[in-house]
Amino acid sequence: MIKHKHAVFSWVIFFLVFWFVFICAHHLYQQRPLWNDEEAVFQSVQNFSAKEMFGRELMAFQVFPRAYLFVIQQFARLFDFAIWALRLPSFICMIAAFFLWLKIGRIAIKDRWQYLAFVMSWPAAGLMLYYSAELKQYSMDVLAAALFVLFLYRQEDLSRDKPKQYLLALIFLPVLGLFSHPAFFLAPLPLYNLVVLAMKQRKGWQHLAVYGLSFIVVLVLSYSLIPFNTS
Repeated sequence: MIKHKHAVFSWVIFFLVFWFVFICAHHLYQQRPLWNDEEAVFQSVQNFSAKEMFGRELMAFQVFPRAYLFVIQQFARLFDFAIWALRLPSFICMIAAFFLWLKIGRIAIKDRWQYLAFVMSWPAAGLMLYYSAELKQYSMDVLAAALFVLFLYRQEDLSRDKPKQYLLALIFLPVLGLFSHPAFFLAPLPLYNLVVLAMKQRKGWQHLAVYGLSFIVVLVLSYSLIPFNTS
């Protein structure tokens, strides 16, 4: 009887996961015409050269992480700026974020009914579904948040068991600021753990220096990529 209940619970979770991915994929497949904000972003994607993407203000008073927009531009250009190509990076980011948050939920939520409610909240979240296939940066923000939170849960284990991966994560996490503006608000969160680990491990202060240097470089670089209106 208990095994049967566990099997039913697992199938319900599977269906909810499938349903979220299906709705997002259906939204992408519909290829609705670009709406107002998307069209405004598309002006810059279509008309800017690679150099201009990092040296000019975006058209139509838009704000968008330049590195992420550059990736979208270069990918979509391969397919003559088809609507699906403009929106596919957002879809990939949202689906990746979804599975990372499911993993985080497994770590953080011990009660299975609470976890079920957590999973159910995704296909019920209209904005998550909507921005999973739009020429906007919000799905990347969800992914960046998931990467930071998952790192915080695994930080001590990584530093102890997988030092090479840990070092790469310390370098890579601040780089997310070039692709997601909220990442700059998330970047200070690992610092407390870094200080605590520095008290326990001999290489802790080196790790703290690596993370701090990466964050400072990315911060300076990001400001150099944002042209200011001088008119």
